[in-house]
Amino acid sequence: MIYGDKNLFSGMLIYPIFVYTNYNIEVKKFTHLILVAGMLLYFPQHSIGQGQELIDSLKQVLPNADQSTRIKSFNKISVAYQRIDLDSSLLYAQKAYDEAIGTEFWSGQLSALDNMSMVYWAKQNHELSQAMIDSALLVSYQYESYPDIAYFENVSGSNHMQRGQYPAALLCFNRSLIALKKTGDERKMAFILNNLSNTYTRLGLYDKALEASIESLKIKERYDDEGAIAMSMINLAGINSKLDNNDVALDYYERALDIVTKRGDSLRMGRCLNNIGIIHRKKNNYSLAKEYNRKAQTYFLEMDSQDDVSSIYRSLSIIDLEQGDVNSSIANLEKSLEICEKHKDIRGRMFTLAGLGRAYLVKNEYEKSESYFLEVLQEAVITQNKEVQKDIQLNLSECYEKMNKPKQALKSFKIYSELSDSLLNQEKVKNLDGMQIRYETEKKEHEIQILKQQSEIDLLQIKEKDNELMRHKNIILISIAFFVLLTVIFYLLFNRYRLKQIANREKSERNALQLESRLLRSQMNPHFLFNSLNSIQSYISEANTFMAESYLSKFANLVRNILDHSRQNLITLDSEINSLKLYLEIEQLRFKRLFTFEMNVAEELQDDEFFVPPMLAQPFAENAIIHGLRHKQEEGKLVINFTRENDLIICTITDNGIGRERSAEINKTRKKKTSLGMQVTSERFEVLQQQMNSEASMLIEDLKEPEGNPIGTRVVLKIPFEQDV
Repeated sequence: MIYGDKNLFSGMLIYPIFVYTNYNIEVKKFTHLILVAGMLLYFPQHSIGQGQELIDSLKQVLPNADQSTRIKSFNKISVAYQRIDLDSSLLYAQKAYDEAIGTEFWSGQLSALDNMSMVYWAKQNHELSQAMIDSALLVSYQYESYPDIAYFENVSGSNHMQRGQYPAALLCFNRSLIALKKTGDERKMAFILNNLSNTYTRLGLYDKALEASIESLKIKERYDDEGAIAMSMINLAGINSKLDNNDVALDYYERALDIVTKRGDSLRMGRCLNNIGIIHRKKNNYSLAKEYNRKAQTYFLEMDSQDDVSSIYRSLSIIDLEQGDVNSSIANLEKSLEICEKHKDIRGRMFTLAGLGRAYLVKNEYEKSESYFLEVLQEAVITQNKEVQKDIQLNLSECYEKMNKPKQALKSFKIYSELSDSLLNQEKVKNLDGMQIRYETEKKEHEIQILKQQSEIDLLQIKEKDNELMRHKNIILISIAFFVLLTVIFYLLFNRYRLKQIANREKSERNALQLESRLLRSQMNPHFLFNSLNSIQSYISEANTFMAESYLSKFANLVRNILDHSRQNLITLDSEINSLKLYLEIEQLRFKRLFTFEMNVAEELQDDEFFVPPMLAQPFAENAIIHGLRHKQEEGKLVINFTRENDLIICTITDNGIGRERSAEINKTRKKKTSLGMQVTSERFEVLQQQMNSEASMLIEDLKEPEGNPIGTRVVLKIPFEQDV
């Protein structure tokens, strides 16, 4: 192992990247942690001020040193220069690599590649930095050095995470974990599991993230490693916060805060405080949330942790926005954006732009809001961050709706719904994810075998060239056959899933048609039709032409409305009220003014067009007349009110009838028969809750005097609606 003497790999894994799953907490620069950890472990006896003195002493050793000592010295000088001059650090790392490449001293080659990777990353040349890591991985796999494989795969995964390349990071961390399992080093496995959990969280795979974090925590608890336990608790808190398990998340953050406070870990103290503030903000405890955010900000400013300072500004901006102070929210977001752009914090910038989009949406500057949302959406699609895509699509839907672009609003809302279903049903893709990871791992093992065989060919001076070429060809054929098999399995699984979806959709359509048919039958009540026609005939027999014509006109209009509305999912509220009024007027005529009725519509429901499901109130009005008012000795009264409450229309139907208990006693002698209208309406409310994602409901209350005597019945219907402004 290249870092065996100085245990650098252990030092590296003490500083894994941590993704705090609340969107306003970012990852500290991983390469900065690599640099600090590496320098301290190489030269624990030297301060930064003694760097040049150390370099000079190492250079004096070079003239009389053997080749392995020269390579080691070049690498040490490179590390020392990382604190002083990056170009000089790169120069000496290159010298170490050039001398090591032609020798069997492959560990020196790996050290040089690692140093060059650090320097290139510090110089913001991420592509070259990754190229150095990839080269080091090839050498590590060639010599089957599993500790080095685990180290470089972890660094590679961390680099991909920093650049938002989460699927690539996932493969790297899994390969690192596989290598560590071969070494049996559980402590390092625990930290890799943390990184896996963070990656799964970024991809929205919360079940896998939770599983990895819990497995990591169990390992750490076996070794009683308090600092590492705190890290896992922070991870678990973040995942639970994403799942809106706020009380569980708060408990984990507070337990982690106790540990890091005892250890004097200021950075994580600040992050725990900030996250606790976010949980309190979710609970609408704004004053307490700001208090924790300000405490966290003090720690971050003292440590000059600018990425974390920018996250504080985002936390404060959300509180300002929820409290209605839009200008203050925008000011905090602009401070955050300035820090993100200065430090090239891609993820932080993405969340800051999303915050600006929401702020300008509240400010009614829709075009500006749209531009911010679209920029964030583009970045989220590139990084495959489905959670951010989901939130942005919902925001875009609201933005387009306010811009009077209904088609675009509907399109964004449909995408939001699909992404929500995807994030909530990860079991659908669980097998495919595992299959892909196994495939990539086996492919890498084939590459290791090929490199090993190539090395043997060089040592034997192409003595077994023909046999090796044959083996190489066989491996390629096996790989192709495996890939074809994998493709066929994937196709069969996908086709089976697609057919199942089609069958479910057809079943839903059949159920909807059956419900529509039952709805029509329930509204065209045979007894009502028969009695109404008898009443009309009675007026004709009595030569009361005016009443007969009036009754017949109302009856015809009501039947036409019922037939028209049965073919529509939504009708205007005015149409619904008119149909209900027609029905009540006919019942008044049929029962010879047995009751009076009163209909009240709130003023706010009269300006714009509101679209509601048809004929929801009629069965309850019918029930009030037939079972409540018909048996009343004195004149009955029916009052129907329509009001609005947030995203629902509240329809209240109140009668002063005999009550449900008395009605049940009267009907005891009759044949028991379930009301089709009431049954269908109850089923319709269940369907509306799913289709319109609403809190649609129905509530029936018995009204009684203080002495307990029944004085009527009240029905409260919460009806979802769509509005055409």
